[in-house]
Amino acid sequence: MATYRITVSYNGRDFDGWQRLKDSRKTIQGILENAISDVLDCDIEVTASGRTDAGVHARAQVCSFSCTEAVDAARFTERVNSILPRTISVLDMEQVEDRFNARIHAVDKTYCYTIWNSNTNPGMYSDVAVAFGQKVQVEQLQSVLNMFLGTHDFNPFATRSSNKNTVRCITKVQALEEGDLLKVYITGDGFLHNMVRNIVGVAMGCVMGHIDRDQIAEALHDRNADIKGYKAPARGLCLWNVNYGQPK
Repeated sequence: MATYRITVSYNGRDFDGWQRLKDSRKTIQGILENAISDVLDCDIEVTASGRTDAGVHARAQVCSFSCTEAVDAARFTERVNSILPRTISVLDMEQVEDRFNARIHAVDKTYCYTIWNSNTNPGMYSDVAVAFGQKVQVEQLQSVLNMFLGTHDFNPFATRSSNKNTVRCITKVQALEEGDLLKVYITGDGFLHNMVRNIVGVAMGCVMGHIDRDQIAEALHDRNADIKGYKAPARGLCLWNVNYGQPK
């Protein structure tokens, strides 16, 4: 039995998220597993570094799977990509240690949220960027985002309440301007459901004057604080990178 690691890029607009559903044609995992199974002529189950929701994209989702046959990487990627829709692409493949698991062995992840920071319409960026209806200053947004750095109980910023451990560590947050695009990069050791979208939505709400910094500070110190209602739309979110080396 050999284990392989692949990197997958996808536009999540037309799919019901990563996780396999009964109708596998509507999920990234289902479509990918079907394509790989066809190429290798056996049933393949793919494990991802994490699940992305409906409408969320990935620049470099990392996955792992095992099979009994030796696989030629170049031929494999060519054949799989010929089956996949144009909005899903296998970028590379390599054989790894048998114990490798894309989810368990991830050290940290980086997400990128793209904001259309202009008074005009997003146009060609409408699938991957979100217009919040007000242009903001990158310095002001960075100042608010800095509040999320460090280790906190992010339960108030998770959509699904749970009794499990909701403490996470955010190691880097950076807002960068690229023309009319404002990109927010968030790196952490793990993320709760909709955590990045809630962080971006709350930060934008603060900069736009809908919520004050004291409310954010309270939510970061009280796991039962209510700060819901600011979740940013899915289409602006992209899984940017998954790190398996030293924490960044």
